[in-house]
Amino acid sequence: MVNLEALEKLLAEELSHWQEALTRLAGNVQYEITAPWSDNESRDLATPISGKEYLKRREESEARVEAINSKLRSVTSGIVLDWRRRRERRNYIWYALLRRDARAQFIAALRSAGPSEGVRLRLSGPWPPDEFAALSSSS
Repeated sequence: MVNLEALEKLLAEELSHWQEALTRLAGNVQYEITAPWSDNESRDLATPISGKEYLKRREESEARVEAINSKLRSVTSGIVLDWRRRRERRNYIWYALLRRDARAQFIAALRSAGPSEGVRLRLSGPWPPDEFAALSSSS
C-alpha cells in the first residue's frame, strides 16, 4: 500500500535538488564511453597466483584505465564540462557532460585520438545528463 503522505514528503524534500539540477544542466547532454574489461579471459582462473602476481596484474589494469582516462580528458579538453567514471562488472564507463552545441566537436576530438591499445571503446549518446544530476563526483 502506498503511503501518500510519505510520498509527498519525499517529493518535497527532493524538489529543490531536482530544480537545481535541471537549471544547472540545461542545454547540456551526456555521452557514455564504455570499455569492456576482460583481463582474465585469456588467463587460467583455476591456477592460483601469488599475491605479488595479483598486485602486478591489478597495477597493469589500473595503469591502462588511467591511460585511457588521461587520453579522453586530453583530447576533449575545452569541450567537456565534466567527467564521471565508474566500473560496472566487466566494463569501465566514462560519462562526458558537454554543451548540446559541442556534440560534433566532441566526436571529432575523439576520432582524432586514435585507438586505445588493447581496448575497444564504444561511444553512445547523446543522452540526458542524468549521471550529473547528483552533486557528488566520482571522477
